[in-house]
Amino acid sequence: MLSEGNKIGFSEIISEVAKELHTELAAEKYLDQIDFSVDFDEIVVKLNEVKAAVLLCESEIQLITHDPSSVEEILNKLSASGIVLLEPELKMIADLLSCVEVFLYRLRGEEEGNGLIHLIEGFEFPAALLSRLNYLLLPTGQLNPEAFPELKKVTKQINTISSSIRGKANQLLKKYIEKGYATIDAQPTLNNGRIVVPLFSEYKRQVEGLIHDESATGQTTYVEPSELLNLNNELRELEIEEHRIQYYIYQNLTKEVANVQKEVRNSLELLIYLDFVFAKAQVCKRLGAELPHLKREAQEIDIRSGKNPLLILLSGEEEVVPFNLHLSEEERILVLSGPNAGGKSVLLKTVGLFQIMLQTGFLVPVDPSSVFGIFSQVITDIGDDQSEADELSTYTAHMSNMTSLLAGANNSLLFLLDEFGAGTDPDSGGKIAAEILLELVRAKSFGIVSTHYEEIKDVGNVEGCKSGAMQFDVDRMQPMYTLQLGLPGRSFAFEVAKNVGLPVSILHRAKERFSKKKISYDEQLKLLHAKEAQLVNDGLLIKEKEREVESLLSEYQELVQFHKTNKKKIADKTKRELNQLVLDAAHDLKSLKKKTKQSPVSRDEIKEVVHKIEAKAKSIPETAVINELPLTTAKVGMKVKFKDGDTVGEIISVDGNTIELMVGDLTVKAKKNNLTQINRKVPGHKSKVSSVRNYEFEKRQNFSTELDVRGKRGDEALQLLERFLDDALVVSASEVRIIHGKGTGVLRTMIRQELKGYIHIGEVKDEHPDAGGAGVTIITFK
Repeated sequence: MLSEGNKIGFSEIISEVAKELHTELAAEKYLDQIDFSVDFDEIVVKLNEVKAAVLLCESEIQLITHDPSSVEEILNKLSASGIVLLEPELKMIADLLSCVEVFLYRLRGEEEGNGLIHLIEGFEFPAALLSRLNYLLLPTGQLNPEAFPELKKVTKQINTISSSIRGKANQLLKKYIEKGYATIDAQPTLNNGRIVVPLFSEYKRQVEGLIHDESATGQTTYVEPSELLNLNNELRELEIEEHRIQYYIYQNLTKEVANVQKEVRNSLELLIYLDFVFAKAQVCKRLGAELPHLKREAQEIDIRSGKNPLLILLSGEEEVVPFNLHLSEEERILVLSGPNAGGKSVLLKTVGLFQIMLQTGFLVPVDPSSVFGIFSQVITDIGDDQSEADELSTYTAHMSNMTSLLAGANNSLLFLLDEFGAGTDPDSGGKIAAEILLELVRAKSFGIVSTHYEEIKDVGNVEGCKSGAMQFDVDRMQPMYTLQLGLPGRSFAFEVAKNVGLPVSILHRAKERFSKKKISYDEQLKLLHAKEAQLVNDGLLIKEKEREVESLLSEYQELVQFHKTNKKKIADKTKRELNQLVLDAAHDLKSLKKKTKQSPVSRDEIKEVVHKIEAKAKSIPETAVINELPLTTAKVGMKVKFKDGDTVGEIISVDGNTIELMVGDLTVKAKKNNLTQINRKVPGHKSKVSSVRNYEFEKRQNFSTELDVRGKRGDEALQLLERFLDDALVVSASEVRIIHGKGTGVLRTMIRQELKGYIHIGEVKDEHPDAGGAGVTIITFK
């Protein structure tokens, strides 16, 4: 089935997915094995997975940071006796599990991941192993000496004696340089794990010690002076002891991995499959693709604002002309005609590509209100299928395809036939093609055919079919790439030939060759298109007038009803409790701060809001008399009130039924039917207000500029971080510290990613190495 898809560009979609993959195993196990499914439930699951992945992609967190493909080979080695995993292999397993942990954290914390939840139902994650590896391994993959007292002791001894050896070697070399035994820039070097000094070869016997090596030129000899022999021997013994301890640790860690290798392997399989799903999601995201409605039983194709995926990849979504198309049980087959290069072939390929993409688990670039059924087969006959090996002509190849098509024709078949009937004598080819098409009509198959033949165009009028044409701009003599349903299209052959300068005499003689019936058909078709265009235009004008009348009538009825029931309505507004005002002001400040994640609001602006809220509180009157009118026509500058409250604002923009208001210093949106027009008169009044600054003062007294989240779960740490930043903002802190530790860096990555959403944060950096380094994040506010 996918061979049919490759004729219409599905292979190019697959190529784009391959570019987004991070693992070789995902290409081998899933991309290369992708299949056309007819199982409705399976298709829905795959599409929901991709939809969820697209939403998670918006966070721009990279799920896979390392290719874990080699972990499969590492796990396979565990079946052999005596196998011990070393630092690089243990680090690969830790990296794999860290990636899976990040995914589990994101998936369990966001509703948009629901389509992927089923992947972790009953999933056992080896969290204990990951914690052990994170503790025992440094970010570089080396063993953490702090986790092993015995190893730490030996490591310290090695460092001490190594320092002593180098100090002694430098002293000796300085003496040898003074005697002329070595070059002035000579330095101690390491040879087979032992510290040696480079000497001129002619002086090698002048120094008592052990000769290790000689340079390629023979001019330099590397000697281990006798003064260094015992120290180097001691260092070597310590290094052997260090390796013994490390090997013992590796043995134990290997056993721990082996005990949960099933869970580790499941984590690997999960990550590989997620790599495949997220690669599809990235391509769908670039296409602006959506999940349409799918029908389990009846067949249907209802495409709204569909765009060809390949054209989007080539030229961008905004440049592609969308189309609408509806095929149903009543009108199953579209007979498409129109000028060459008008977009007929592209439309056929787009419909087929949509169907194959959906049934292989891809979202498609259509309006989400579109509807698709599930077909058992998608058959295409597009382009020249001439086979030199089989010595088949183009027409023979087409007829061979038609034989196979008719053999499997039923009501779950979707066929797409381009230039139907072409490749042989037009008269006989058109008649045969028309009969084939009628047979497909009787089989209740779904499909689209493009043609220039009148016999095939006539089939568009039979029950179960409909005609359509790709529109052509006669004035500008160029195709419009838009689909018009209801009438067959003209080829515009004579108009195009005349436009490019073909002599009129040739065109006149060519017309004389046509039968009167043919000329009459074409002229009548031309008149029908013109009349249809006029009717469409007239219909639009009538609908516009109808909308105007309905709007005026609705306004009149609202006013009449309002004056019947609200002639003397006067609302007495009472003063709010002052303490509640202070709490509300603090709440408004916090809400405004959260908005900085969507729009750039500085810290100073937020503080200014606090003072403005305080100033407003002083001017709140004891009572307010409000004369209300229904909001029939919204205009900029008009004063309005919410029906279910006392909030008053001024209209600053109108977009249909959505009204944008200025309420104090804040901008809010509301629906027109939730507002009333007012004429507000406020008598003078002064009130005493508890200062909002008391809230800020109280926070400042108890605020610490340091937050420690070590040992916290990811979600718990982020909640603490949010509250901490709230308080830092209120007290105008200039710099704060977040202590998260080093570990594998997962917690640090989560915190750094979360900080990107705060506009008022200026610089984010690591602490000085002496004060915690990468285990502490320093935040400076703007």
